[in-house]
Amino acid sequence: MIEKDYIMRLIQTFFDVINRIVNSIDNDDIEGAKIQLNNLYGLLGNKEDYFLNTKYEEVIEFLN
Repeated sequence: MIEKDYIMRLIQTFFDVINRIVNSIDNDDIEGAKIQLNNLYGLLGNKEDYFLNTKYEEVIEFLN
């Protein structure tokens, strides 16, 4: 049960950050969106450069 709660909190946090990114874009706050996007990369466990410069197959392996 604790593991399920932890995963649910991670999913909720992930979608909260995505929501903040979308809201920032809707409000023409591009800098705010960039900050939130970097937070999202952190939640995924790496930096922006990794996700931009790595083949998607390797990213999928990393996330597993």
